[in-house]
Amino acid sequence: INDVAERSGVTKSTVSRVLNNSDKVSDSARRRVLEAVEHLRYRANLQARVLSGGQAQILVWAYPVGHDIDVNSLFNASLEVGAVRRAAQEGFQLVMAPLNPCMSDRTSALCDLTARMRVDGVILTPPLCDDAELVAALRERHLPVACVAPGLNTRALADGVGIDDEQAGYDLTHYLIGLGHRRFAYVKGRLTDEAANLRYNGFCRALSAVGVDPERTPTWPGTFHFKSGYEIAGEILRLDPLPSAIICANDDMAAGAMFRLHEAGIGVPDPVSIAGFDNSAVSAMIWPPLTTVHQPVAEMGERGVAAILRAIQAAGLEHAPRYEVIAHTLIPRASTRALA
Repeated sequence: INDVAERSGVTKSTVSRVLNNSDKVSDSARRRVLEAVEHLRYRANLQARVLSGGQAQILVWAYPVGHDIDVNSLFNASLEVGAVRRAAQEGFQLVMAPLNPCMSDRTSALCDLTARMRVDGVILTPPLCDDAELVAALRERHLPVACVAPGLNTRALADGVGIDDEQAGYDLTHYLIGLGHRRFAYVKGRLTDEAANLRYNGFCRALSAVGVDPERTPTWPGTFHFKSGYEIAGEILRLDPLPSAIICANDDMAAGAMFRLHEAGIGVPDPVSIAGFDNSAVSAMIWPPLTTVHQPVAEMGERGVAAILRAIQAAGLEHAPRYEVIAHTLIPRASTRALA
């Protein structure tokens, strides 16, 4: 910090204010400091900042709440486990911040929270991570932001991590097509969840590749709840003929759909195969075990924290946001079968 101060011609306290995103610095001083930081390749030592400050650094983990959002889902729980573990390892406190994506004042509510707590960065989870207005507002306040499982619209705005959801949707559908399936029903996630929409895009691409018109395939918007899958499966049962395969945008809805089919005396996987996404714990507990796509959710939570720490290190520097892709894996199980 002495070298940065000397090169930029300002005091060490001014350098510190710039590195901590204080607004009590002139534009010209901020520019000189950032130029010196870039030239010297300076990076703040996060652990040293914790020790010198005498208190733990704070990260905000923003997660959604609302009438159609299951905050106790296995997906959210696994994300949080990974994030808490990594934050503790790095000496940071992770503060949970519930936020309703449908609130008109959601942006000001989160920005007010970060200002009151003097946080170092914010991690956004689905579907908050797809809110470009929210991400931009945090960035305008010089606050580092990272997104976990974002869609395409915010990947250019902030660092993020997740799987290739479009390819995952394609891979699962391609597998079922390889088993002989051509007559599908598809249960989407929330329409505001861009990652789920990408999975559906992959589904459509796989169908188109074998000459099946996605527009003629019955689809329903879901909410990621077990109940949602159960209720939509009731509507699918009214189709004549029944689809040979149902794909759901997550395992909870797939489990609900399977329960409804069992209740109606319809066998799984004969005559109807069912598949989901996430490889959550429930996918291996139900009968028959669920064919699904594994995404390492806890690891995504860990890497979300790693992404925000990188953003904090680069605070004030011009850098292109990076989306880190984690590999997904197809998990074939007994809920799907090859057609004769």
